[in-house]
Amino acid sequence: MSIFISLTIFCVVFISNPNISYSELDDEIIYQNALIYFNNQIEKNDENSKKIKIRMFDKINTKKYQLSQNYLSDNLHKASIINKIPISEIEKIIKKSVLKEIFFEDTIFKNVEISDEEIIKEYQRNFLNYFQEEKIFLYHLFSKSEQFLKMVKKESEEKGVVDLNGWETLDWVSKNDLPIFFTPAFKLKDGTFSDVISSEYGYHLFWMDKKKGASLKSIDNAKKEIYLKLVQEKQQEIFDKWLEKQRKECKIITPKTIF
Repeated sequence: MSIFISLTIFCVVFISNPNISYSELDDEIIYQNALIYFNNQIEKNDENSKKIKIRMFDKINTKKYQLSQNYLSDNLHKASIINKIPISEIEKIIKKSVLKEIFFEDTIFKNVEISDEEIIKEYQRNFLNYFQEEKIFLYHLFSKSEQFLKMVKKESEEKGVVDLNGWETLDWVSKNDLPIFFTPAFKLKDGTFSDVISSEYGYHLFWMDKKKGASLKSIDNAKKEIYLKLVQEKQQEIFDKWLEKQRKECKIITPKTIF
């Protein structure tokens, strides 16, 4: 059984203005108190705490690696230089982020469950949200030269053969996946070229391989999407209740009540 059965954070907020209402305060103080309390529980040397420390260690290393990769590096040195932040400070930020993540997982969101019945009801109630957009399998050729692309198109049409060597392959993409200058490609018929299209980057030529029309997803195909949506909604509801509870139990001290 987890040691984190309930989490009531006692906080004292000193307010310089006795007329200010709690709703105007930044809720960050509640998070800080919650994290301090949670961190103190982790420091206990029992089995639960040890397991949480292992999870923290794994998550911290994963975030460090991901951040390093974002800067095309194997460590945090490049991120530190570019952002002008010491590596030690980056590590503190990552640790706090992981602590907050595990805090939510193990306390507030611990018992979030979604039943099959809830998934079916959501699908039936909001089925229009679960349409599969039209998707296309497209080839894209980019050049700074408009004449070059016109020549490629003309030669291909004359020979009746399309050499797609060096073309970018866009595997089943929708309009929302692409920049706006790709929009004309969605009007093409299977096995046809677009006109040469200009953009701020240069010139583009498209070859439409095939397309899939828009369709309603089956409940099996939509199940994961629905599950994540319902989990997010429940988590938000649980968090709002938790935060409201903390606000009510937070003791506010103003100059008027101190003296």
